[in-house]
Amino acid sequence: MYTETTDTTVSTVYFDGNCGLCANWAHRASRALPPDRFRFMPISTLDPPHDRDEMVVESGGRRLGGADAMVALMPHVWWLRPIGAIARLPGVMFLLRSLYPKLAANRYRLARVCRYPVPDNVESSGRRS
Repeated sequence: MYTETTDTTVSTVYFDGNCGLCANWAHRASRALPPDRFRFMPISTLDPPHDRDEMVVESGGRRLGGADAMVALMPHVWWLRPIGAIARLPGVMFLLRSLYPKLAANRYRLARVCRYPVPDNVESSGRRS
């Protein structure tokens, strides 16, 4: 279920640091999201461990994964707000939740096709040095 993360705590966004697509996305997202509200960490640092096929947003003791995590970040980026609003329409989250696993399962293939190499200079925060 979609739940918006609107509290003032710092949210942690976990991503697959071994995936070029995910690492490049985390780098771009870390620049678009407010740094005082979001930090980025490789999913391998998550305790307890989580399914590596899913991006996770952890905020205020609550975990959102996959499409729910992506949509929860949208209200914090001005140009993604309309997409976040569309996601709240009936049936849209169902569609996103069914598509996200397919995207996640093929992320390494997509990274190769899009020529996103795994950056070796991504720090644990998701920001490049």
